Amino acid sequence: MRVLLIAHKNPYPPNDGGNMGIYTMINGILLNNVDLDVLLMNPVKLFKPLDKSTIPPQIKNIKAIKIDTRIKPLQGLINLLFEKQSYFVSRFYSKDFEHTLTELLNKNDYDIIQLESIFSAVYFSVIKKYSRAKIILSAHNIEHQIWKRVATHEKNFLKKWYLNLQAERLKKLEEKIFFAVNGITTVTNIDKQYVLNQLPDKPVIVTPNGMNLKNFQLKAFEQQDLKTIFYLGSLDWLPNQQAVVWFLDNVWDNVWKICPELQLIIAGKNIPEWLKKRKKKNVRYYSDVPDTKELYDSYAITIVPLLAGSGIRVRIIEGMAHGKCIISTTIGADGVPYTNHKNIVIADTSEEFVNALTDLVKNPEKIKSIQQEARKLAEQQYD
Repeated sequence: MRVLLIAHKNPYPPNDGGNMGIYTMINGILLNNVDLDVLLMNPVKLFKPLDKSTIPPQIKNIKAIKIDTRIKPLQGLINLLFEKQSYFVSRFYSKDFEHTLTELLNKNDYDIIQLESIFSAVYFSVIKKYSRAKIILSAHNIEHQIWKRVATHEKNFLKKWYLNLQAERLKKLEEKIFFAVNGITTVTNIDKQYVLNQLPDKPVIVTPNGMNLKNFQLKAFEQQDLKTIFYLGSLDWLPNQQAVVWFLDNVWDNVWKICPELQLIIAGKNIPEWLKKRKKKNVRYYSDVPDTKELYDSYAITIVPLLAGSGIRVRIIEGMAHGKCIISTTIGADGVPYTNHKNIVIADTSEEFVNALTDLVKNPEKIKSIQQEARKLAEQQYD
């Protein structure tokens, strides 16, 4: 079987949740002994040279095309006034990428073409024009739901209106692509059911993100710092920015008043300067972390205060694989078959977050127990 996988990011190395999802999908496909070609978008803002020494040798052909997905005010205005497609998706279109894709389709007879996320579906019509392959959409999440939820927490009226508009446009595109493709993979049963509620006869399977747990050696509990908690996420993504700001403004001040010895590390790539300038007591920023293992090995507790999301948070799976005690909102832990207070702690309000953090810090045995159960869940569900 000949397969072409098209992705909107370069997953080598897999240094954020989206990249990790693409990375594990590629590895999973290769386990099935197919002939695999990979065509990647390499956005300027996230650009990484394609290091072929990190790429599985089974991949027959791989290319990464630089594209410019940066938000441009003029293009955004033109899209707003004269176009119907969401600007969140249309900015992933590139003539250079279309040219390379067309060449591949003309030279190769693929059985399956897999689109990683709705952003890759901007090239759907090109594929239909030049190929007879079955087209599969790998839906990393239900994208429009994320932006609907972001809009719910946006206080600026114009931003709220714009986000809702883009979310509605995304919803229409998702519905169109869901109908048009030959099959869909989702990462959670929740997302699968969403698709089936619209298209009961559509072939849909759940392909959860997986980790090779042999690569996750756990640090002894006694060697972990219980007085420092950390947040890890890509901070060029609006929902993550919103989550951190909410936590700083609504949770952190009350936490350190009760536990003044507690420290908070906010880590991730592309931390904006305006966020670093939000001075809070006992808070440190750690941008562009070269190796996340350092954080996971050093500290016992990590937080996921996400207010808007869909699909599954790969960072939660990664945290469980590392045997961390995770405190998350319900939305942050969406799709994970957790048991609250057994293998994770769920907190949806500022008061619940404050109580959860202070209770854990005062009861180290609870931290240890949740860590052990989190690792068990990772072994059972995500290896």
